[in-house]
Amino acid sequence: MPPADKAVATIADEGDIVVLSYHVDYWNYLGWTDTMSSRDNTERQYAYGEAMGRSGVYTPQAILNGRTQMIGTSASELDKVLETLAQEDKGLNVSVETAMNGDEVLIEIGPGTGKADVLVVYFKGEEKVAIKDGENKGKTVVYRNIVTDVQTVGMWHGEPTRIILPARMLDPAESDGCAILLQATDNNGQPGAILGASQITAD
Repeated sequence: MPPADKAVATIADEGDIVVLSYHVDYWNYLGWTDTMSSRDNTERQYAYGEAMGRSGVYTPQAILNGRTQMIGTSASELDKVLETLAQEDKGLNVSVETAMNGDEVLIEIGPGTGKADVLVVYFKGEEKVAIKDGENKGKTVVYRNIVTDVQTVGMWHGEPTRIILPARMLDPAESDGCAILLQATDNNGQPGAILGASQITAD
């Protein structure tokens, strides 16, 4: 397993951190197409780059709490940066809770300061892929928490907020679950700080 994928798996298994893998499509020209990549994921990475004042993007890049970026190959280094962000009051400070209620998914967002979009990020929990070309040719890679779609389902303006969504959004044919992100945007509409997060998986 390549280092970045191992780091993702390690942190995901810790259980208390929402980890999402956005597969980008700009390496597909090398001869092997990442079937989990998308143009939307690439555009999101470039939007983060612009928001953070970077002139370009790279892989494997990790974005932490929507506030900072680093090379995403070491779980221990990623954990250290997350701890530092929490100590600097740049952690996830707004409560976001999700629960199933019959044919509904309830999203309960607590109070806080500012405003943010409420995003539903759909993901596949795990995929094993045989690499047929490129630098990992011949390897079978296990990918975790692979983002398949992102939708904005509401806004939060600092007040306690409840959002109700249909439970069919967790249909295993489409995803294994979803993360709920409370994410601010900058003045240009680019992705900014993530204020709260949770996730829910299909049964």
